[in-house]
Amino acid sequence: METGNKQIFTAAIVVILILIIYFAATNNTVNTPDPKGGEIETPGSEATKPAPVEEVKQEVKSAPAPTPAVTVNYTDAGYVTSFSPSIITIYKDQSVLFINLTNSSMRITSDEYKGLDQEAAVLKGGTYQFTFKERGRWKFYNAVNPAKVGTVIVK
Repeated sequence: METGNKQIFTAAIVVILILIIYFAATNNTVNTPDPKGGEIETPGSEATKPAPVEEVKQEVKSAPAPTPAVTVNYTDAGYVTSFSPSIITIYKDQSVLFINLTNSSMRITSDEYKGLDQEAAVLKGGTYQFTFKERGRWKFYNAVNPAKVGTVIVK
């Protein structure tokens, strides 16, 4: 290789090395949005910010429970645990609200009225509301303590 060509070749290598060092030293990178929500670094591109995404919240409302016609308390009256009142009268399509005021569990059920079967027992302060769709005289009881009974008369 001739001396002139050797000098041009050496100069070219020096320029390339200087450019590599310059780009490495200045860290010529910008953050661009990543479609997965983070940021990726892209050398030499202009910075772009992702457009703000507006969060859409949709509130799902269930139909409100009907207003109960009667409230039945499951109480510790003296030493006797019972339903108060123990016999109630309502009209078809009216609701009864059962409230547990005792320190024991309450789960309302009936062997006579199909569908009157509370899924889970509730502790003190818990409630259960049921709408009667059929006329008749229906006995109910606390499945946790079956000796505690009451009657609903539906007209």
